[in-house]
Amino acid sequence: MQTKQDYIYVLRARNALIGIWDRDAFIVARYKFGSHYLDREKLYDKKVPGTSATPVIECGECPKAILDNEDLLLEFFLRAQREYYQETMRTRSSVKNRST
Repeated sequence: MQTKQDYIYVLRARNALIGIWDRDAFIVARYKFGSHYLDREKLYDKKVPGTSATPVIECGECPKAILDNEDLLLEFFLRAQREYYQETMRTRSSVKNRST
């Protein structure tokens, strides 16, 4: 998948579920030692150690107002991850209920 500057992606990555492409890496939210913070995940390349992010779904362009404010950006990531998780659990639950 060709990445686009400032676009939001659902990722398959070691430390993130959602990221925004920024020049050479995805901006992501991470949790460590009791706090959330912004970090970067490099695009996966099997030849380069420490790279892990592969875009799975393109979700659209991130609003500039969010990109320019780190607090809003972190809040956006946390809300998006929570909503993605809740939707995934609803989908799994409905599939499970149909099979029983």
